Amino acid sequence: MIRMSTSEPSPELVASTVNALIYHHGVDVPSDELMFWLMRCGRGASDENKRFLQGLVDIITEGRDALR
Repeated sequence: MIRMSTSEPSPELVASTVNALIYHHGVDVPSDELMFWLMRCGRGASDENKRFLQGLVDIITEGRDALR
């Protein structure tokens, strides 16, 4: 969902992703900051934005794997 929300950034999909990350996955980033980052992770994203996005994916993957 993270990657889909940034490929064609629509405010609604990004906001849904932010909600899921904060409330369901416990991502510790303020919602407005997370929205800012995700809106800039689409096409033409800087390397910094790409690293941020991959970091989010890694955090969620590690949390999921810890539950197994």
